[in-house]
Amino acid sequence: YKRPTSLEGWANEFRLMREADNRTQEQIDYIIRWSQQDSFWKSNILSANAVRRQFDKMVSKIKSNKESPNKGITVLQV
Repeated sequence: YKRPTSLEGWANEFRLMREADNRTQEQIDYIIRWSQQDSFWKSNILSANAVRRQFDKMVSKIKSNKESPNKGITVLQV
């Protein structure tokens, strides 16, 4: 994967997730780890901007997996 052209841009996206979107650092860490274990999301979440834009969709997928006990995934409250 490419290195980000602006680390300040990445940092700003994470700041906005915390301050504007009211996400906790624990939620952000969890969603990133989860996305990199999911076959679909790991190829789609390649930047901080993508994490922020797709956060709610990923939470929805996690909750859907939680409702399917055969998935065997432990879910953190996000």
